Amino acid sequence: MLPEPNEYGQTMGARYEQQIEARARRFRRPSYLRVVVTRACPMHCPFCHHEGVGGNDGAVFGAGRSRPGFADWHCMLDVAARAGIRKFKFLGGEPLLEGALPALIAGVKSACLEADVSVITSGAVPVEMLEACFAAGLDRANLSIHGWTWEAFRANGGTVQYAQRRAVLERLLVLGRPLKLNFVYLGEASEQDLGVFLKDLSGERFTSRPVTVSILDDLGNAEMSPETIREVLRRLLGEPREKWVDDDPSSLPAERWRWRSGLTVEIKSSILGELAPWVVCETCPKRKQCREGTFALRLEPSGDVRFCMDRPDLRFSLLEACRADPGRAVDRWEAELCAMANTRPVVPPAMA
Repeated sequence: MLPEPNEYGQTMGARYEQQIEARARRFRRPSYLRVVVTRACPMHCPFCHHEGVGGNDGAVFGAGRSRPGFADWHCMLDVAARAGIRKFKFLGGEPLLEGALPALIAGVKSACLEADVSVITSGAVPVEMLEACFAAGLDRANLSIHGWTWEAFRANGGTVQYAQRRAVLERLLVLGRPLKLNFVYLGEASEQDLGVFLKDLSGERFTSRPVTVSILDDLGNAEMSPETIREVLRRLLGEPREKWVDDDPSSLPAERWRWRSGLTVEIKSSILGELAPWVVCETCPKRKQCREGTFALRLEPSGDVRFCMDRPDLRFSLLEACRADPGRAVDRWEAELCAMANTRPVVPPAMA
């Protein structure tokens, strides 16, 4: 006897296959680590979420048993590579303020040559530091646009850093390395600046180079969503010529819109709450408001690995594991990951 379909026309066998497929997506092993090497930053942008670790309270390297030193950072990143991390993104704060960053990048590449290593920068730093990072093995850079025009940049708290940001952008274009420009849309107040930004990036100088443009909604504004970004882009540029979705093996899928000029814009339309990778997600009080757009672990300045930007309680101390027994720190990583992962079995349908 064939199984009875449900109200959606699905049989038990079909539903079971869908459960298996959903589980494979949900319990995908994290391979992406966002490494917060410092909270210090010369900018004070209203939309900065500080990766969930707090505000601008100084550099990480230095004093105190509770703070990682260079040897600690080297050990923690080596453990992450041995635990299967293949995408490392250094950020902050402003990561290029950390003088040890080139050495840390070189250490990651030494531990895992095929690792994808990137940095998110405001560009408000000497270009020589960025070049030192590329020489150490940095693969690509993300440049945060804290206002494209001088007026918008100043409104976001920037002053003398504007010229520095332009110099960094010019150098990145000359180097020809993969580059992503991140623009956070704050509402009507930033729409004119966004329009100028998109117009400039529609020119051949940008479209002929490996430049990705990412337009993000303000995570601090619950009234904004990916649909807000779609509406703004249609207003400013009209309907795109092409639309598609790119799967990211290390993170969440992203929409791509391309116009006749060649300009391609990335829209982060998936959220971690939908993926629900952790056992606590199903009962998490913040799940309905979850705006996390990446599937990544975070290594905080304290040496803690954090599983969710919105849940400071979901963490373990990788620093303590490395100091206690570096040889067994990977085992601690595995144990913590398994404890967090939602591994309840999917029950197969009864056999007729």
